[in-house]
Amino acid sequence: MLRADCDGFEIETLINLRALKNKLKIMEVASFESERIYGVSNLRALPDGWRVLKTIFRERVSTPTGVQVLEQGMS
Repeated sequence: MLRADCDGFEIETLINLRALKNKLKIMEVASFESERIYGVSNLRALPDGWRVLKTIFRERVSTPTGVQVLEQGMS
């Protein structure tokens, strides 16, 4: 249903957009993030932000997910 077809920083955006398209209920779950034990963040603000924006635009103009699932089932 959600068919996560990306593997980068934008995966959370993609899952949320497709859940909304499929009228799934989205809830926030509280969590606790500990201090980083080792290393540094891999976040690159501009490139990763651009990937998120491209994902939003791509999903906005694509065929609704529910329609894609129906078309695949008919093949």
